[in-house]
Amino acid sequence: MQSVVSQSLVPVLWASTRRLLSITSTHAAQRFVHKPVRQHQPAHRPPQASSHVQAHSGFRAQQEFEDLITAIHECADERALSELVGQRVRDFSPAHTAAAFRRLAIICRLDKVRPEQSRSEESSVPANTTFASWAAQNSVVAVKETDWSVPMCAQRRDVLHHLGLRVLETEGELRAREVACTLWALGSMNVVGGRNRLVEVLTRRLLAVARSFSPLQLSSTLWALARIRGSAGRAPHDEGMLDVVYFEVLLKAPLFSPQEVSNTLWALAKMGDVSGTAPVVVALTRRARDVAAAFNPQQLSNSLWALARLSAPLDPTLLSAILAAAPPTAARFSPQELSNTLWALGRFNQAVPRALLAALSRRGALVAPRLNTPELTMALWGLARLSSSSSSSSTPA
Repeated sequence: MQSVVSQSLVPVLWASTRRLLSITSTHAAQRFVHKPVRQHQPAHRPPQASSHVQAHSGFRAQQEFEDLITAIHECADERALSELVGQRVRDFSPAHTAAAFRRLAIICRLDKVRPEQSRSEESSVPANTTFASWAAQNSVVAVKETDWSVPMCAQRRDVLHHLGLRVLETEGELRAREVACTLWALGSMNVVGGRNRLVEVLTRRLLAVARSFSPLQLSSTLWALARIRGSAGRAPHDEGMLDVVYFEVLLKAPLFSPQEVSNTLWALAKMGDVSGTAPVVVALTRRARDVAAAFNPQQLSNSLWALARLSAPLDPTLLSAILAAAPPTAARFSPQELSNTLWALGRFNQAVPRALLAALSRRGALVAPRLNTPELTMALWGLARLSSSSSSSSTPA
């Protein structure tokens, strides 16, 4: 069956190959054979800074706490957030600080899709100085250079500086939801780890509150830690801290939603080979089997990619159950999801259900013209591995 699928898909993919070869070199395509392209960032709900409103010390009334949370959420841009933080930061509880970090991260994400938006001319920072390079030298928060780094503006500078200092001042008051929310925001803004004072404080506090983490908070925290990288390309967190988080995942994996399973597996794979992950991967795979029918295309594709990337020893029956529930979802794959899934299936050393192969074949015929060079390379590599596996299994001993 796998060879039949390959025969039906390969001509279509080859036509796409010929199209792409006219606009790019073969050498450029070869770089992507052994890894998924454009790391498929999991879509997920960021943890809320405060799931329910509580009165905090220093506030004269519950209403004042609620009003300040609402004001943070209603800030439409950096200017509004900067003004609010400048006026009220000394009144901020940890919940307000986390909410403001979260709001800033969301505003930064909006900037990625609105590059034409002009920046404030009031900034005292030179126009050619990026947000990342300035923050690395002048703030408790250091941010990576990224393809969406924008010229540094006074509003963003001030918000990051004041919020970072406020976290340092209130470290002992941070609760699980506030640690998770702030780490999510820093991961979204591509914060650099290593000696970053703010990251050190948050990870230290994480050890004290990890037992209170919900599945969503565990998932988003690992996602953030996977994105917060040191300058040497290694995660800045020590193994002891990760062991605490992994233990909580082991305990709570049966409660994980499909999104939380997918995001956590993606984070583990993104961080690379970290000691102690095998039991966590097994627990998450069991949960993935239970929720496989509820996976959306991105969650399924990311989960299979992560399991293939981790190369953890898995019970074949668990993976087979996940693959058996996949065909209806595979019929809705995007080009990237299709190529990542074919790549993952090529890495697995076991048979793929006929229904899934048929669904991938039908979907591949539809989306093949939209595959870019790395996606096409991955898809062909996966098909070649599947065909080779099928031929080997059918050859008489």
